[in-house]
Amino acid sequence: MHTVAETPASTKDAEAERMPHISRLALKAMLAADPEAGDLTVGSGGIRKVRLAGRGKGMSGGYRVLTA
Repeated sequence: MHTVAETPASTKDAEAERMPHISRLALKAMLAADPEAGDLTVGSGGIRKVRLAGRGKGMSGGYRVLTA
């Protein structure tokens, strides 16, 4: 299991997008268990994009989170 940190900037962005706190907790738990989750961005040096469904929005209207 890995440690996942949420930066003040990412917290501010998540709150601005109205991402529920429980969704952020679930995201951190998922990334701690599987740090290679998400799609690898080619040529980025290891950045991955994780997509999360928003409440009542599905994946296309949900959230995108970049991890490194």
